[in-house]
Amino acid sequence: AAGIGANITLADAMALGHDCGHGPGGHASEQAFDAFIPEGFDHGPWGADVSLASLNLCAETLDGIRNHSWSRPAPGTVEGEVVS
Repeated sequence: AAGIGANITLADAMALGHDCGHGPGGHASEQAFDAFIPEGFDHGPWGADVSLASLNLCAETLDGIRNHSWSRPAPGTVEGEVVS
């Protein structure tokens, strides 16, 4: 992030925040959770919308957490693109 002049603090918050949506075992747990959640489990939205909801994070941070994966829409910020 620093190399392209992006906001380092924002990129760090996105990168660290996305891990909050992981279950035990990281990415491997997503397949296990899929069996119990009708719409499927994706750790990005789970982290942004459920795990971190009470922290009142800014929209840019939540967007970067929610959309850091290839299977999601592109993030809306340069920092989100760096994290993805």
